[in-house]
Amino acid sequence: MAHIKSRRAAAILRARRRGESSPRKYFVVGREDSATYTVWHTEPAPADQARFQERLDDLTSESADECVDVTTVYALSNKDAVDQARRAHSAEIHARTAPPADDGGAIYWRAFWAGATS
Repeated sequence: MAHIKSRRAAAILRARRRGESSPRKYFVVGREDSATYTVWHTEPAPADQARFQERLDDLTSESADECVDVTTVYALSNKDAVDQARRAHSAEIHARTAPPADDGGAIYWRAFWAGATS
């Protein structure tokens, strides 16, 4: 499968494969609890940029006391938005906790040659 450069493009591709309408932006308010992501609220985002920014600011200020984050995703429904937000946070958690990749000793050799040339 070709590399898809944006979440919106990926959502549109998934929608077309299922024969559904185009996705739209959703706000997802949730909290990361160790290895899970608990969603507290989801709603469609306004199409107007000024109203979008105003609502995003409102949700962010309302959720600041609860230590939750506001995510925007492209989705076809509230349920799809929740699924995408959970997948995104799961990937983020995995990226933070995954061990570093073995580079075949390149780090060792770079350190060795740096020491040998100084």
